[in-house]
Amino acid sequence: MKPHISILIILMLTTSLAFSQYRFSDYQNSTVLMPSFAGYDGTKFTTKYRDQYPNVPGTYTTIQASAEHQLANFNSGVGIQFLRYNESNLSKNSFEIMYSYDFKINEKLHIRPGAQFSFNYMSIDWQNLTWRDQLNGGGTTTTIQPTGNEKVIYPDAGASVLGYGNNYWFGMGASNLLMPKESLYRENSKQPIQFIANGGYIIHPKGNLEEAITLHGLYKKFGQFDQIDLGATWNNKFIIGGLTFSGMSIGTAGDSFFNSNAVTTLIGFKYSGISLKYSYDFVISQLVGVTGGAHEITLSYSLKKQ
Repeated sequence: MKPHISILIILMLTTSLAFSQYRFSDYQNSTVLMPSFAGYDGTKFTTKYRDQYPNVPGTYTTIQASAEHQLANFNSGVGIQFLRYNESNLSKNSFEIMYSYDFKINEKLHIRPGAQFSFNYMSIDWQNLTWRDQLNGGGTTTTIQPTGNEKVIYPDAGASVLGYGNNYWFGMGASNLLMPKESLYRENSKQPIQFIANGGYIIHPKGNLEEAITLHGLYKKFGQFDQIDLGATWNNKFIIGGLTFSGMSIGTAGDSFFNSNAVTTLIGFKYSGISLKYSYDFVISQLVGVTGGAHEITLSYSLKKQ
């Protein structure tokens, strides 16, 4: 692949990944999505690993680890979460604490607001980058491109509200509430607030509570970019499977090359509170056949909800 073509692809993917804000394909009822889910499923330990665009030069990986606990006597939930994202020479680490409170409106409806506070550290290795002026010398000359800061440290916050019943949920949330200055170059560059809305409906075929079909949807808005995911999962006592269409857009950037549409397939197994899931993103946008899609693994352990 020619150097300038490779750089163009990386720049397009970088813009897409910046919009994604720790993107995962398996996000349903997850603290990755909203702090209102902290303690929602009782006590739960989760770790995720995502390898995105393996065929593109550089590394695009995300790691997540979280622990959450339901405080049944206080109608509350608490959680902690660590996220690390690597994009070639750029990395971002986030440590988050979350709290949610459960209001029982009636037998069919609960309202669960949540709040999240985070400490974030982003860094870059300028020395390992190749600039445009170096390509003319075969990548061996010294660049005259001025470098920026090597690291950025900042706090941030998020909030959400979740409504749910026995077979449905709906919610909305916002992150980047402090609009942090995340840029390594422009001191006045602030991250826009990201808004999300999500929901789902659970169907038990023939009234069998050990088998379920879950229809789910997610909408995200980040600056001028937006994204819609629509999907369905099926599970019985031991097996999980799913299919999701992601990356659809209704905004002004809907025709952008940065809008990386994909079809995600999921398969998993669960037993005695342990769940192991694998998903793969089939890219169906203009980057099909170039990126190699995305691999994601989720391992979790849940205690019974009180």
